[in-house]
Amino acid sequence: MAVGTEVSATSAETPADGVGRGRLVGLVVAGLVAAGFVVLLWLGVGSSRWQVVLLIGASLAIAGVAALLPTSWRARTALVATTFVAAAGVLPLVVTSDSDPEPPGPGPQPAVNADYLVQLLGDGPFTEPLPAPFAVSGLADAGIGDPGAAQRVGAVEVTLTNSGAQPGLADLAAYAWIEVYRTEDEATARAEELLAQAEEQYAGLGGSTGDADGFSVVADQYWLCGGRRGTVVVRVDLAPNPSSTQAIASGLVAALLDYSARMAKLAAAD
Repeated sequence: MAVGTEVSATSAETPADGVGRGRLVGLVVAGLVAAGFVVLLWLGVGSSRWQVVLLIGASLAIAGVAALLPTSWRARTALVATTFVAAAGVLPLVVTSDSDPEPPGPGPQPAVNADYLVQLLGDGPFTEPLPAPFAVSGLADAGIGDPGAAQRVGAVEVTLTNSGAQPGLADLAAYAWIEVYRTEDEATARAEELLAQAEEQYAGLGGSTGDADGFSVVADQYWLCGGRRGTVVVRVDLAPNPSSTQAIASGLVAALLDYSARMAKLAAAD
C-alpha cells in the first residue's frame, strides 16, 4: 500500500515539473533563434547597429528559453540570461554613429592625354580670373631652351597684358609659360629643379618661399614664381619686384594652374 502511495505521488509530480508539448516546441524554437543570433554575432555579420539588434534579439531569445525551462533549471540559467540582457543594455552606449565602415574612396583618376592637353592649352579659351591689372591676350606654342625642360611634351606661352588701369601698377610686366609632362613625377622633378636653380642663382637677394607646388623667388629686379599641378608646371616672371607685387605674381601662377587643371580634365575625358 505504501508502494502504491509513493507511485501516485511520483505520477502527480510529473505534470507539474515536466515540460508540456507546447512548451517543448517553444523551448526548441527559442533555443534555435538564440543560437542563430549568437552565431551571427560571432561571425560579425552586418554593421555595428545591426550587431546591437542581434544582441538584443539574442538576449530576448535566451530570456524566452529561461522562461520556458522547468522551474528547477531556471536558477542555473539565470546568470547567462542576465549577462546577455546587461550586455544588450550597455553595447548601444559604446557604439557611435561613425562606427560604420567608411564608403570606398574614389577610383583611380583617368590618365591625361599629354599631347591633347598641350593642344587644349594652346587653343583656350582662358576664362580664369586674373589679378589686376592683367588679362590674357594670347596663347601660343613656346620653345624652352632650359635643359631641365627637355622631357616636356610641349609648352604654351601665355601673353599677359597690363590694362594700365591700376594706379601705381602701370609699369608691371609679366611673362608666363605652361609646360606639360607625361607623368606627375616628371612634372614634380621639373618644378623642384626650377626652384632649386632659382634659389642658387639668386641666393642672397631676398630668398624664396613655398615648395615645388607653389613658390616665389626674389630674382634680380623681378619675381620668379611657379608651381606644379598634376602633369603641368607653370612659371611666371613679374617685374619690377617690390614686396607689394608678390601677391600678384602668385595670383597669376594660381590662375594658370587652375586653367591647366580645367583643360587636363578635358584631356582625360577623351
